[in-house]
Amino acid sequence: MDIANYTKQLSKKRLISLITIFALVTIGTGLPKIPNAGQTEWSQSEIHGAWIGIILAFIGLNAIRIIRITWVLKDSTRIKQLFIKHTDERRREIERRESHATLVIVQWGLVLGIPVAGYFHEVVFWTLLSVAIFLAVVLLGAKEYYRKKF
Repeated sequence: MDIANYTKQLSKKRLISLITIFALVTIGTGLPKIPNAGQTEWSQSEIHGAWIGIILAFIGLNAIRIIRITWVLKDSTRIKQLFIKHTDERRREIERRESHATLVIVQWGLVLGIPVAGYFHEVVFWTLLSVAIFLAVVLLGAKEYYRKKF
């Protein structure tokens, strides 16, 4: 990949972030019209508030991404610096090892938290157990995939 293609890729990322913001605003404005059967008014407003918070967080993150990409695209030296940073193989290997270690630590934290959660609440127990099983399947699947690929 050369710098011209990288600049086009950054422009596409900026456009995708802008489209994501518009989609989230559309979802956020339509959210109050969705009925929740069998819930009290308090729990419905609590869930609505949580969704609005999540949507606003994603809008904020996408806005920051648009601002950063626009700032980089204004100067060719910034584009070159970011291109070198993203194509550095040593940095990629370090990030790969960091992410694997983080996933293993999270997996063990879930496994150790499952019995504690089971003592307090059964729903939390089953939720954590299902998340731990899902994470283990993803980790093992990725490990097997990359073992066969390389």
